[in-house]
Amino acid sequence: MTQPAEARIILPATARDWEQYFHLRYEVLRAPLNQPPGSEYFEDDATALHALALDPSDCAVGVGRIHLIQPATMQLRAMAVAPAARACGIGRQMVTHLEERARGTGAAVMVLEAREQAVGFYQHLGYRLGSPSHLLFGTIQHFSMSKSL
Repeated sequence: MTQPAEARIILPATARDWEQYFHLRYEVLRAPLNQPPGSEYFEDDATALHALALDPSDCAVGVGRIHLIQPATMQLRAMAVAPAARACGIGRQMVTHLEERARGTGAAVMVLEAREQAVGFYQHLGYRLGSPSHLLFGTIQHFSMSKSL
């Protein structure tokens, strides 16, 4: 895959979209941690707002989702960018897209639980660092972060 300059972000709609969406989520967020297939699905996926970034050949290069956790507060979860598409602005583009969708629902705040290695990325996008929140699978430290929309 060539490094995409910009991705096309869509709402997953077709069976192929969803297949690519969950495959990328598994490959980036679960497989490297030796988690079983199926662990990439969340109980509330049916009610979340999803985004899928596609490269020029319509291959998934980014995924993410938001959901309402309190009135006017959305949570960003399951952000993943394909390794070959990193450092190309896809993550920034995805977060910006999801923030706009959150604003469109009336949300005033976005919160997230960032893996330790992603904290700097989110800080660069204006998120404030909170306290350590949890250890994913007992090994990966996460930090609470938030941003006023």
